[in-house]
Amino acid sequence: AALKGAVNRIMDAAESKLNEDKLYGLKTGLVEMGTNAIYHAYGYEKGSQVTLKESEEVALEYAMDSEKLAVAILDVSGTLTKERVLTQLNKGINPTHEDLIAAGGRGIYLTRFLCDKVVVNLASRQRTEVILIMNFSDDYKESKPLLINQI
Repeated sequence: AALKGAVNRIMDAAESKLNEDKLYGLKTGLVEMGTNAIYHAYGYEKGSQVTLKESEEVALEYAMDSEKLAVAILDVSGTLTKERVLTQLNKGINPTHEDLIAAGGRGIYLTRFLCDKVVVNLASRQRTEVILIMNFSDDYKESKPLLINQI
């Protein structure tokens, strides 16, 4: 419920700035990355009701200027690695038969595909942060960079 509320607040802030396709991309990215932060970072069974322990934290923060919206989704587990990010992206780009019929595993790929820019900051056993950037202009034609910083 807390994730849904945070996503709804961010979507309300973005609604008048983004077209329908970009709103869909943003919401998909927020739900996918927020769900990953809750379930995968702390080892909960996907779909189960979760109450995070005091030592477990997931936060969604956002800011915008006249040109873009940036949202950071972070957890304090630090369990994600650049190898895992690249493996999951490759499953979306070059899927095997098993990848195509799997129930999950496409969140990072979908987020990367639907958002204008994605930054992944990884501090092993300390913190994972995924930043989604959406440009307000429909004329935005730059490449969609993916930056992965692992320390």
